[in-house]
Amino acid sequence: MFKGWLDRIDAEYPFVEWPNFDSLVEVVEHPHFVELFERNFNTYVFNAMALTNAKRQGGSGYFYHGFTDQQAAAETEAFYELTKHLLETYDGTGMEIVFQNWEGDWIAVAGAGNEGPPDSDVLERMKRWFNARQRGISRARREVESDVAVLGACEVNRVREPIETDENWIVNTILSELDVDLVSYSAWDLCRHVISEPRMTDALREDVHETLDYIAEHAPPKSAYATRALGSDTPQVYLGEYGMALNRNGIDEAMRAIRTVDEEARDWGVPYTLFWATYDNGVVIDGEQVTVDPNIESILQEEFPEGVTRDDVRGYYLRYPDGTRTPPWYRLAEAFDTNQAEFHRLDLEFDRTISSAELDPDIERGEGRELAFTCFEIGIETTQGSTTLNVGTPREEGALARGVFPPEETNDATFRWFGRPAAHTRLYLHRGELGLQGPIEQLRLKGSGADDDLGVRVLLDGQSVEALTLDTTRREYRVQVDGTK
Repeated sequence: MFKGWLDRIDAEYPFVEWPNFDSLVEVVEHPHFVELFERNFNTYVFNAMALTNAKRQGGSGYFYHGFTDQQAAAETEAFYELTKHLLETYDGTGMEIVFQNWEGDWIAVAGAGNEGPPDSDVLERMKRWFNARQRGISRARREVESDVAVLGACEVNRVREPIETDENWIVNTILSELDVDLVSYSAWDLCRHVISEPRMTDALREDVHETLDYIAEHAPPKSAYATRALGSDTPQVYLGEYGMALNRNGIDEAMRAIRTVDEEARDWGVPYTLFWATYDNGVVIDGEQVTVDPNIESILQEEFPEGVTRDDVRGYYLRYPDGTRTPPWYRLAEAFDTNQAEFHRLDLEFDRTISSAELDPDIERGEGRELAFTCFEIGIETTQGSTTLNVGTPREEGALARGVFPPEETNDATFRWFGRPAAHTRLYLHRGELGLQGPIEQLRLKGSGADDDLGVRVLLDGQSVEALTLDTTRREYRVQVDGTK
């Protein structure tokens, strides 16, 4: 599935010279969007605003200061015409198309990060605005027979506060009164909630279910149309955005939040989970986030003369700036059983970890890191050649998924500690990016154990390959593979 924008496209897709659009129908008739609808997606989700209102009235939250009957009628007409066009044009494809807003709670307080809760008058105008949009969608669906499903959604993004403090946001005020088919949850507050704890617990997994239950309990009744489109057993709540910045939070912490929210949400039953984002659309300059667009090309050339690298962005991505794959890419490929032939999963399951406080007397007890193995290199030998993964080099971070610490240096090399509280390290070996030809015959792990007689079980693609005993001498440990991988 695909998620994108139908309004604000000058800002959201700034590297295209767009004409002036007067309607959403004109937007989807543009060749770029026609080509998009011809791609192999089953479901399209769009942030969409009626251009007749938003473009001329100051943006997505134009109703913040007032919402007239004339504006409501224009909103209804815009979504009627858009829905009618798509139902007629793409009849026979069976695709699903969802129109939603961008994070509604931020709109209700006039901008992301502003303090709340929102004013009750603003919420009342927002309710009228949502229902006006849906009236247009529903009218077109009644008039046009089509196997295309077009659904309207409200996106909320402040849910943990109502659960924890009873603050009034969209979810616990107007949501139940909205005439919408679906509820989108931009789940950044949930991701931050998960990452706030030092390790994963059953309670945190239960919190994901609690949060989705709370939204579902406050959502309007599921419409008959949505029931036909999604099925009677599928909830009308989906994840409209989730993710976590790998650079800002660290690989382990970010991946823990991404795995937990995605796994538990799908276990709960959401029909869609939408990850933010394919590429990071911002760079960090002097500690500040700057969105990339043509207006700052000269700044980019000055700040990054050799091009933007993975260290220059926040870390919201499936692909690094150079196009190589990130840990979330591998995570989703495994979760949805796609692209499996492109990579191998290497797991190191240690029988214990050693606190760094035991190794360094200057570290206070209770503040140490859980360490198992210092890894400098991983060699991979196949039937047709060999390659080496330099684990301590930031360029190799795409292969590291869990149980790793940031790179460190000795006098002669860089390395990373493996371990963490779970005593489990996972790496991904992408055949194309590493130039692997033929089946893997041997793995070479160069490093040293945090303690003598420390055991580790080596698994490749989920199958146990060999059990090793590590010691504190830096050396190369060889692992024979049966040659079929």
